Amino acid sequence: MAKKRITGEDGKEYIVTEKKPFYKKWWFILFFALPFGMTLVLSVTNIFIDNPESGGVEAEEAEFTSVENELIRNIDVPEEEQLVIEDVLLDVGITNVDSVEYDEILKGTFTYTDESGWGAEEGYRLNADNANNIRLYIQDDKLLGIEYGDGHVLFRDGEVKDSILNYIVTNSEFVTYTSQAENLIKDRLKSPSTADFPSRIWSDEWSVYKRDGHIYIESYVDAQNAFGATVRDYFQVVGNIEENKIVKITIGDTVYE
Repeated sequence: MAKKRITGEDGKEYIVTEKKPFYKKWWFILFFALPFGMTLVLSVTNIFIDNPESGGVEAEEAEFTSVENELIRNIDVPEEEQLVIEDVLLDVGITNVDSVEYDEILKGTFTYTDESGWGAEEGYRLNADNANNIRLYIQDDKLLGIEYGDGHVLFRDGEVKDSILNYIVTNSEFVTYTSQAENLIKDRLKSPSTADFPSRIWSDEWSVYKRDGHIYIESYVDAQNAFGATVRDYFQVVGNIEENKIVKITIGDTVYE
């Protein structure tokens, strides 16, 4: 403790002992200040370790992701390209690949030039849970193209060109479109309460397909006419997908536009 000479109010001099503030005492430094200082040093160190741009150690490289669908491994390309293929398939709307098979017949059938003729790409046939008749083409260990149905190019020249969803009808779409079609047809019948449509569950008596940006729903209905007789009429409902509107309804020989 430090001693200090002071002059009192009575004019006399006194010697007083001056106590140190608690934060300067040895026990405070040992138990509180020192650990805090170590924590600060460690925090600063962690900043540099976690952030390579701050001058610390280099960040650890990300672990290589494996192909989720094992069937993609049947495509004879490096694993890095298999990952690319898997991502592109999702980008063009193809999900849950069920089969992948090399097809010699597809060799050189995707590209053609007047100078060199048909190409030398290798071809694979894919089936998925939402579509079949998918062709995938490989050249120089790289994905060259993906084609569906009657020549619909989904991927080419490193770019997504189209989506398979523009041509197929998903299960949820089938339920939605056929239900809407039934209501539209009932609204135009003489006796809508007597309308009887074929089952929409596991039925091949409904045809639902997409073409040129339109949805087509086709089937038949049994219902009573104006004379009370039950007759069967085949119908078609056509809707514009992009504009989300009905453009034509045909029931038997009658057309509503």
